[in-house]
Amino acid sequence: MKKKLLAVFMSVCMCCMSACGSGTDSAESVEIYDAEEIKYDTYTVELGVIKEAYYAKAEFDYPYSENIFIMQNGIITKMFNGTEIEAGAVICEQIVDGLQEQIEEQKLILDAAEETYTSLKNSGASANDIEYAQINYQLEKNAYDKLMKKQEEATVYAPFSGNIRIETEGCYAGAQVYDGQYLATITDKSQSYLCSFVYGDKLENVNFGSSVTIKQGAIAECSGMVVDIIERDGGTDYAGFLYVIEPEEDSGLKDFGTIDVIFDVYEKDNVVVVPRSAVKQVGGRTYVNVLIGGNKIETDVELGIEGADEIEILSGLYGGEQLIINR
Repeated sequence: MKKKLLAVFMSVCMCCMSACGSGTDSAESVEIYDAEEIKYDTYTVELGVIKEAYYAKAEFDYPYSENIFIMQNGIITKMFNGTEIEAGAVICEQIVDGLQEQIEEQKLILDAAEETYTSLKNSGASANDIEYAQINYQLEKNAYDKLMKKQEEATVYAPFSGNIRIETEGCYAGAQVYDGQYLATITDKSQSYLCSFVYGDKLENVNFGSSVTIKQGAIAECSGMVVDIIERDGGTDYAGFLYVIEPEEDSGLKDFGTIDVIFDVYEKDNVVVVPRSAVKQVGGRTYVNVLIGGNKIETDVELGIEGADEIEILSGLYGGEQLIINR
């Protein structure tokens, strides 16, 4: 997103400075002949406040979702049909080839191992025999539990309630699926948040806790805070970052329409700020025209934050100077 700057001025009374008080070491004097005939405006340099910010749009949405994946190789026997799902509901059931037979076989082995271990304990057998039987029983139980876990993973449940989007191309009743294959995405709709999506790179100097000014037309104006930043990778055209914003309490915002947000990056007080039209850039040189005693003094300046209409001056001006602004 193109970076924009917001400049806000707070005028401070300044005493006019003399010509030598302009403090410039790099200036060229040009006399203005017949000044009364020349049409130009002047601007008195003042100190003020300048704020750097990013402008964006936001709306109430559901930013949190979870991708669900197949956990076993197998064939789907049952698939959820719908767009809204409740927590714990079955999304998908599948048959894992030969798994049921393995479970039944391992259960017989486990039961035999348990019986042997119990019998040896009750018969007063040697400690070594009992220990060996116990270890064997535990190994067989671990093998059985592992198979049962595979059976559990063959049924996929919704982790929470929300809107579900199934991968319809590869996941349907009768389809062969594989461990790790994408199954569905569930969007958590338990709570909406004010969200602002910014295409491309992450906003500079905007982090968790950054302040935000929020405006919804004539309905409301309030402050807020960035509480989460979620990277979205939707390919070249849709990659960017989603900024989750928490408005202040009793903000008065309505859950509809588009809302304007201003990410406040930082604010500088007591700085020199001039109109953009006062700054000239020619041949690599940056200067302003200072009016002193009827003469136009070309004074080199160093620029700071640049806004749509105003620019911060880091050096070359100190406040109180009269600048020539061409009409």
